[in-house]
Amino acid sequence: MVRKIIDMSMLDKLKIDGEVGNYLVQWDNTLLLTAYDQNRTFVLTIDGEQLLIRERLKDVLSRFAQANLIYEYEMEVHFAKVGCQTRGYVAGHHRLVPTCGSSNEQVIYYMVHLMEDASELESDKRVEMIMNGREEINIIFKLLPLSVLFAEL
Repeated sequence: MVRKIIDMSMLDKLKIDGEVGNYLVQWDNTLLLTAYDQNRTFVLTIDGEQLLIRERLKDVLSRFAQANLIYEYEMEVHFAKVGCQTRGYVAGHHRLVPTCGSSNEQVIYYMVHLMEDASELESDKRVEMIMNGREEINIIFKLLPLSVLFAEL
């Protein structure tokens, strides 16, 4: 089994496999996405590729929601019922959720249904998540403190 470690706190130092003008984020092709800079979005694919899309994160998420018939008013109602202020995208057992509020520039959206495990690192109180990629590739990355990550899920 191949294990790839990605530290999201060092996003600007990660090797980028390619930059594209258009990429449709789908439930089964993406592990996570986040703003790389003001006009580009970083995407970690299920194959472990690290791509940049020449679109703002907000626009990538909007196209994702539109392609999957996820309506904002439905998500508002759904997340209000469970008491969450921070909203993700839900369709059946598929969930794309943020690590914090969408206005936070460090927000990372990740596919919960592809997460195998998560634990808080004792050394620096960040989170290590194991995501299931294709062909038995496990991808591990470090995020915000676990209490923040799961506070609203």
